Amino acid sequence: VKVHTGVGMFLWLAWAPAASMFVISQWVPIYLIRALVPSVLLYTVALGWLAVEGGIPRFLCRGLLGVTILAVIPALAYHYTYALFPRPPFQELDAFLRDNLALGEVIVHDNKLTFFPAYYYDRSLPQYFCPDLPGSGSDTLALPTQQSLGLFATPVSQVVTPAIEGVWYVAFERSWEDYRAAGLEDSPYRAWLRTHCRQEGPVHRIGDLEIYHFVGCK
Repeated sequence: VKVHTGVGMFLWLAWAPAASMFVISQWVPIYLIRALVPSVLLYTVALGWLAVEGGIPRFLCRGLLGVTILAVIPALAYHYTYALFPRPPFQELDAFLRDNLALGEVIVHDNKLTFFPAYYYDRSLPQYFCPDLPGSGSDTLALPTQQSLGLFATPVSQVVTPAIEGVWYVAFERSWEDYRAAGLEDSPYRAWLRTHCRQEGPVHRIGDLEIYHFVGCK
C-alpha cells in the first residue's frame, strides 16, 4: 500500500517524541507525559486517514481499529481511576479534615502540592503550607506569584502559636524520599512538630497522602 507523504510525516511526528525519550532515558531518567499527548493525537489522525482514504484492505482496517480500542480502554481506565501522586482524592482529604478538625486547630501542608488542590475544593478550612526548600527541585513558587495569589508559604513555627489547640499535618508519602535526597533525615517541618508537639493517634492515609495529628504544642 502506497502511503501518502503527509501520513508518513504524521506517523513520524507521532513516534519521534516517544522514541527520542526512550533513547535519552538510557542515560538520563526522563518521562514527559505532555510530550506524548500530541503524539497520540497525530497517531490517531494518521490511522483515521489510513482507514478512510488509505486504500488498505477492510480486514486490516478493522484490525487496526481493534488494536487501538484494546489499547485505549485500559489506558483510560487507568487514567481515570489513578489516585496517587500527584492526583490523590483531595476532596476525600477535605471531607476527612472537616469531620475531624476541632475548634482551635489548623491544617498545615508540608508543601504547596497538597495545599492548593485541598484549598481549591474547600477554602473555608484553616489551611497553611510550608515553604519549599531553597534551591530544591520543588522550589518553584516565586514570591511575586504568591503575592498575586494572596497565598503565602508560612513556616510551621510561625503558624503554631500558643493559641493553637492542634495541628493536622498533611504530606505526600514520597516527600520523605525527596528530603532524604536533599541530605535531610526528615522534613524540617515534621521534625519541628515532633519536637514541640505530641503526635496523637495513628497516621491516617488517603491514597498516598499521610495525615498526622499533633496536639499540646509548646
